[in-house]
Amino acid sequence: MPPSLRDSHKKTTKGIITMTITRTLIKEDQRLGTLPHYFGKGCFKFEMTVYSLCDHYLDKYHGGYWDFCRLSNNGFYMTLRSDKIFTFNNPDNYCCEQIDADTMSIIINLYALSHLSISNHDAPYTEFYFKLRDYAGEHKNASLIFKAID
Repeated sequence: MPPSLRDSHKKTTKGIITMTITRTLIKEDQRLGTLPHYFGKGCFKFEMTVYSLCDHYLDKYHGGYWDFCRLSNNGFYMTLRSDKIFTFNNPDNYCCEQIDADTMSIIINLYALSHLSISNHDAPYTEFYFKLRDYAGEHKNASLIFKAID
């Protein structure tokens, strides 16, 4: 696992110390209970929404293996294991970009969490949306992610 997926470090700004939000890939033998742990009975709805949104917004998406990521702020997201570059196209906000799999995964997860938080008020989707958005703000492609979700 690359060091950037596990290491956290402190940032200081005028004496204020903040911690960088980091991600850790969930091990294969821990995957089975992961989605129910985070989303309860809504776990399949979340997973299917992610896949459906990929079909809708990505050219040449044909499925794949999705890793699960735990965030150090207690957030979560699924990331497609792929070296491909995807064309993300959302005509509703005029965003059409070439993006790597992890950046695409963050965008799609944010879309899914937003959509589900509106239609399922009693589920934890809103909380996970904000935790993932906080992580996205520190991502190397933060400006692209925020352009896509605007």
